[in-house]
Amino acid sequence: MLQKSFIVKNENEVNIISTRIILFSSCFVFPALIILDLAGLFKFALSSIIIFAFIGTTLSCIPLIMRKNRVRSEVVKYSTIIVSTIIVGMIATNPSIGVYIEYLFPIAISCLYFDKKLTDR
Repeated sequence: MLQKSFIVKNENEVNIISTRIILFSSCFVFPALIILDLAGLFKFALSSIIIFAFIGTTLSCIPLIMRKNRVRSEVVKYSTIIVSTIIVGMIATNPSIGVYIEYLFPIAISCLYFDKKLTDR
């Protein structure tokens, strides 16, 4: 029983950390991409980056809103992983952005949880 309470406590704490990480990273990455394009360092399709910024920031708020509304912890956990994967996928669709380490972001977040379903395969 002690192990179960440890896992539930860890899941709640990681939900807090992961929702903050996703929100802060999306609020940092998307404006940085826009600024880099406006500065002329990279040439992105600015219209698509603005759309991605709006969608990504909106999506990153979903796990936070779910956590604040006290939705079950496991639902918040899976929504966090799904949202982070969608955000990374949106960034990866633009061939001008070549940051391949971003693919590790959803994996790193899923490894914070003690969940066999997330880390087994």
